[in-house]
Amino acid sequence: MKKEEAVTRLPARKYQRHERKPVYFGAVLKEARKNAGLLQKDVAEALHVNRATIISWENDKFKPDADLIPELCGLLGISVSTLFGEGDEPASFRLQLLNRSFQALEEDDQLVALRIVQAMQEEREAQRSRDARANYTILPQQAGAVAAGVGYEVPAMPPVPRFVRCSSKSARADALVRVDGDSMEPVYHDGDLLFFRWTENAYPKQDAVCSTTDGMI
Repeated sequence: MKKEEAVTRLPARKYQRHERKPVYFGAVLKEARKNAGLLQKDVAEALHVNRATIISWENDKFKPDADLIPELCGLLGISVSTLFGEGDEPASFRLQLLNRSFQALEEDDQLVALRIVQAMQEEREAQRSRDARANYTILPQQAGAVAAGVGYEVPAMPPVPRFVRCSSKSARADALVRVDGDSMEPVYHDGDLLFFRWTENAYPKQDAVCSTTDGMI
């Protein structure tokens, strides 16, 4: 008797691209200054720069030096992340502060700081590994694909291991197989991955993938 595989559909992942609206530093700075009830000359005097510097910041021609950011945010009553919106500038600013703080340490203290950072990185990687083992399992994806009708010839290739999130379905599955084409719609769609179990018997109302001389159908 030929082996048959009872299958359960694993929907193909669909990704939706979310476009991020750009946030410009100058516009945020200008709005925050107005909300704080300050004129450009007020900000310039508080930071000990000239008004032309404030104008260049608000027109996105230049950005303040890292040393001025904390004082500027305190003056406007906003956070660094708010001032820089959702761009990469906050991370860049933090890196500048970290680098300056690190350079100010004695050599022995720098070595201690590096060991601490290394230990933190190792612990984070270990935690990720623990989370992966707890939430994911590995299932083999069979070579080739399945389709209704005559099916496809199964290549003489070993299965490919795939990470799959742990669930009641993945716990009962022996392997994965990919659907090719639209011959199995509307239940199964092109690109879907199906969980299946090896079995000698198929029962009524069960979907089965049969390995035949013509391929998997």
